[in-house]
Amino acid sequence: MKQLIIFNEASQAANYGIGTYINEIVKLLNKSFKISIIILYSEKTEFEIVKKKQFCEMYIPKYQEACNSVNERNEYMKNVFYLIHPLVNQNEELLFHFNYTTESSVYYLSKIFFPKSKTILIVHYLHWCFLIKGNTSMFREIIHRDNNQLYNNIENEVLALYRKELFHFNSVDSIFTLSEYTNNLLISEYKISSKKIFFMRNGLKDVYQANLIDRKTKIKDSLLFSKDSYIILFVGRLNKVKGLDYLINSFKFVIKKIKSAQLVIIGDGDYNEFLKDCKGFGNKILFLGRMEKDELHNYFQIADIGVMPSFHEQCSYVAIEMMMNSLPIIGSTSTGLKEMIVDGETGLHIPIIERSDCVDIDTSLLAEKILYLLQNPEERKRMGVNARKRYEQMYSSEIMKKKLLNFYNSLI
Repeated sequence: MKQLIIFNEASQAANYGIGTYINEIVKLLNKSFKISIIILYSEKTEFEIVKKKQFCEMYIPKYQEACNSVNERNEYMKNVFYLIHPLVNQNEELLFHFNYTTESSVYYLSKIFFPKSKTILIVHYLHWCFLIKGNTSMFREIIHRDNNQLYNNIENEVLALYRKELFHFNSVDSIFTLSEYTNNLLISEYKISSKKIFFMRNGLKDVYQANLIDRKTKIKDSLLFSKDSYIILFVGRLNKVKGLDYLINSFKFVIKKIKSAQLVIIGDGDYNEFLKDCKGFGNKILFLGRMEKDELHNYFQIADIGVMPSFHEQCSYVAIEMMMNSLPIIGSTSTGLKEMIVDGETGLHIPIIERSDCVDIDTSLLAEKILYLLQNPEERKRMGVNARKRYEQMYSSEIMKKKLLNFYNSLI
């Protein structure tokens, strides 16, 4: 039996896109691979193995504050491999699948303890994007600057993150990218051979139900929305990197034109950061917190449009769920999100404005695009139908499974 060992971390990201990705991998491949998930820096007090029907989880405690320095983290990773080494059958074909680029030691340790294994690193995000909000022009200028030019603190950190990522990319056998943007960036700026990179979009199982008017009305009624209300939907972490502050400020223009519009915000994070911008809007802006999938699906069913003004994404599961549910999306032209939305066909682009020291979104233009879709129901319907077709053609779980199996089998 072929073995797939997935490295993950106990973190907020594990509850969002990375967690969804791992769940999809397990569901798609559990009949073809024996799957184990290594959960690093766990809150559990002891090493624990939890066996489930389709896979097993191995929880590695973080040992309180013992992983602050590079040497401590390297020692931690060495202990991880000592723990799992007796539990892995080395006579079977073995793939290590890494979801993070945090610890350099993890790659060479996998080769020391398991010499015949293959190592794969998936790029869920690029670290420098968090520092400069995905400003690719600024990133390129920093990494190509002459050595005699000065860097400020943020620029120094971006450069250090780039060099660290470059080391990681060169340390593994193969790299997964989830967007054409990142695929091209790794080739052009990190100088990684295209033969080492495997490009594969995320996929999700289809749970769509045809959006019949009577059912949509019933769901709205059950959730205490007026049947005549227009629902603008945002789903994601409450974080400025998601552009939520721009969306809230844009909605202030929208509500002046369409009194029945409501902005529904689903996700957790720092509410206080955004609530201060919502004063005076009563129940027009709703913060509903984080939801389980079944409950969230109701909101995809009743929404009129989805809005994603993010400053960086790879292959967003939120965008895929919106397309699956025939929602037109107004999305930024950032990093990997731009290629997910076909401007004028499956939704509308809102340009990211890149400057030498910052990035920005034109809130008045975002408001105009929201108003255009709300005021033109036929266009909204046409783009929603096209979004659904795009999901079927590019983002289904069946397509993802086929590509994954072909790739893994090519490595073994």
